[in-house]
Amino acid sequence: YGADRASSVLTWMQDYYDAGHSNARPDVVSVSIVVTALASSASRGDKNAALQAETIIDRMQRIYDAGQNEAMKPDALSYTALMRCWANTGEKGAASKTQSILRRMHRMYENGNNDVKPDTVMYNVVLSALDKGRERGSARRAEALLKEMEELYESTGDDDVRPTTVSYSTVMSAWSRSGEKGAAEKAESILRRMQDQWDAGNQYARPNTVAYASVINAWAKSGETGAARRAERLLQRMQDSYDAGNPDVKPNCISCTSVIEAWANSGEEGALSSAETILQRMVDLSKAGDRDVRPNAVTFNTVIKAVVRCRGLGWDRANKAREMLKRMEDAHIRPTVISYNSVLSACAATFPPNDENSGGDFEKKKSDVYQSASNTLNELRSDSRIKPDAYTYPAMFKTCSNTLNVEKDWSKVSDVIDACCDDGLFDERVFNFLKNFAPEKELKEKLGIKGNQKITDVRPEQLPSAWSRNVRQRNNGKRRGDAKRQENRQRRPQGKKAHNNTIT
Repeated sequence: YGADRASSVLTWMQDYYDAGHSNARPDVVSVSIVVTALASSASRGDKNAALQAETIIDRMQRIYDAGQNEAMKPDALSYTALMRCWANTGEKGAASKTQSILRRMHRMYENGNNDVKPDTVMYNVVLSALDKGRERGSARRAEALLKEMEELYESTGDDDVRPTTVSYSTVMSAWSRSGEKGAAEKAESILRRMQDQWDAGNQYARPNTVAYASVINAWAKSGETGAARRAERLLQRMQDSYDAGNPDVKPNCISCTSVIEAWANSGEEGALSSAETILQRMVDLSKAGDRDVRPNAVTFNTVIKAVVRCRGLGWDRANKAREMLKRMEDAHIRPTVISYNSVLSACAATFPPNDENSGGDFEKKKSDVYQSASNTLNELRSDSRIKPDAYTYPAMFKTCSNTLNVEKDWSKVSDVIDACCDDGLFDERVFNFLKNFAPEKELKEKLGIKGNQKITDVRPEQLPSAWSRNVRQRNNGKRRGDAKRQENRQRRPQGKKAHNNTIT
């Protein structure tokens, strides 16, 4: 709304000036203000803002070229605002538009317009657009543009185009997000170039925590052999540099958590131990007064993920995950739904098939795992701040399948179904899972399916929509069952009480 009004005022000023009122003459400053407003509007989702800004800049250029208003001479500020406008849209092709504007400015500058001289700010806007766009090949294009900046700076000594910390960090981020093979190695090579620039005297290219965190994140997500060790080596380099007097590379919670994620994703022997060592170091440092490395919910969730993926834990997996949840609460960090879901996933992954011949002890272990899962689900459902989500019940039902004698323990499965319907999360995934492991007779009776219809022929849409009221559709993000919610709200699974039951 504000951008539209600013644009309207600019049009009125031009019309008024054309009518002979010289005191209303628009100039490049007024144009830049309007385009900057449109850039803000574009960042809030206005899809027409960039085209509107382009029209305004083109009109300004035509007016100046025709000699109608010398005050409308385009300058770097107005074109940079236009580039930001395109960059803020996040649309496909936006990065290409910003790059083409940069090339246009180079041509104008080479033709004698010193007011549009490309500088570091403009290059950084294009780099940011390439980073945000995440189109195929964006990281390579960003690196090529950074190379252009380096060569311009080295060949001319012109400080206006010297690469800065922002330049290098943005390209590292682009590689980190690219998902391309070898992206982490590329990101780390950019970090080395940044260090070389700093060592050569470019005081504006000082490595910082954000730059290191981008590279560590790239290794964490790379899936490459040895990635966790490379990430931890970078974390140690940050610490060494900080200890040597560079306060800008101080390790923080984000960088430490990213290294934990690298270990969690590695699948290597000893990964969990390495993740726990980093967590304990963070806890110790935060207790000693370093608040920057205080672990948060994401940190603990990432360690629980390491528990889920750790090889060789056997029956200890569920207990280990529950232990981490308790450590989290002891540290006065509130668990999130991801925390609880991760523990449920650990319980679902605890059952080792090769222990089936261990007799009564085997049944006791399975019972303990189920109890860990049911306790976790009850704690999640009793937490007023958060609610179960689409990942909660699939993990719980998988635990039921692995640990219960379904016919003998049907009442327990029935309680979980009640909870799932109460929470409005009985979706197709849950239903299909139940079809595969629950006895057909009991499941049909539980769901109120009468007659000879096979359970495999029943679709979730045939069941009360209230049971799936909190399920989000993949196509539009809306919840199911809006139309029929009122008529089905009172219908419950057979034998279900009218309140939330505790899972036993």
